[in-house]
Amino acid sequence: MKYLHIIEATATGTLSMASLLANAQQLQGNDVKVVYSLRPETPEDIEEFFVSDIKKIMIDMSSPKGKLLSIFSIKKVLDSYCPDVIVMHSSFAGFIGRLAVFLSRKKSNCYYIPHCISFMRKDIGNLKKGIFVALERIASIKKCTYIACSNSELEEIKSKIPNCECLVVENAVSDSFSDIKNSTKKVPEKKSIVSIGQIRTQKNPKLFAEICKNLKGRNIEFIWVGDGDEDLKSHLIGNGVVVTGWVSPEEVKKHLANAKIYLSTSSWEGLPVSLIEASYADVVIVATNCPGNTDIVTDGHTGYLYKDAGEAAKRILALLASDETMEKIAKQARECALSRFSYEGYVRKMTEIMESN
Repeated sequence: MKYLHIIEATATGTLSMASLLANAQQLQGNDVKVVYSLRPETPEDIEEFFVSDIKKIMIDMSSPKGKLLSIFSIKKVLDSYCPDVIVMHSSFAGFIGRLAVFLSRKKSNCYYIPHCISFMRKDIGNLKKGIFVALERIASIKKCTYIACSNSELEEIKSKIPNCECLVVENAVSDSFSDIKNSTKKVPEKKSIVSIGQIRTQKNPKLFAEICKNLKGRNIEFIWVGDGDEDLKSHLIGNGVVVTGWVSPEEVKKHLANAKIYLSTSSWEGLPVSLIEASYADVVIVATNCPGNTDIVTDGHTGYLYKDAGEAAKRILALLASDETMEKIAKQARECALSRFSYEGYVRKMTEIMESN
């Protein structure tokens, strides 16, 4: 089969999942092409995220001019390549991709993986949410199957676009993370608490900084693995958080391998890959009680959920005081992740869906 992936959000979890699926399809003997765009946070070695046999095509979908012209650029790719299956990653790619397919009139099967659909955002008002919903409905002139990454996302999609076909396939991590538990460890001078991802409003770095400030002087080191908004980054650093900047996947593994706790301060999520990686690494998760996080963490069994900085600080201190509790929770989370969020399971489900039509 001929697969075309359209990826606009080329960073963090979206890039991880898009490359995982595209690579698996190529390794199954399919013909795979990837159309991608560049963002400031896009890894410099982005083409290395995909196996060499995949043809990569860079199309600007980020600049104002690029956003408009990308519809016609993607249409040209569709006209020349004639894919059997088109997979669109992120809300913007889902919008322009469907318009390009509509203009092309190709009879490809279309799948749209929002990776946390735009109207789940909590940092925008009702007017902007309404615009996002309207754009989704406009793009729905082209028949397309939505694939949500969590039940929380499925519920949001079905509530706003009730007539769409929507399935759930939960995120996973690649085989390269299966040995993360055994990654190179060191004995840190301080107990390490990490978060991984882009520094942006969604991840609520101000809350992360507040928790760090509340636990100052307790021989705990707070580390944010990633980069992003300069003001939010300065706020983290100013409150004692170590910010690593963007690092290689191997460095991410090392930070997880040496961490005691993974702290998520997100305000909303689709299904965060970083929490799955933390579970694979035997790192106890302490996470905000928000959509996406609640789809992964069962409170008191595979991690802990909290409502505010004070509750998070208390939970962290209680965990650090009990190695027995931490080992128990970490073991339960890893067992759950290995069975529920496996690479093999993800690829199998996606293959069944995309080859059934």
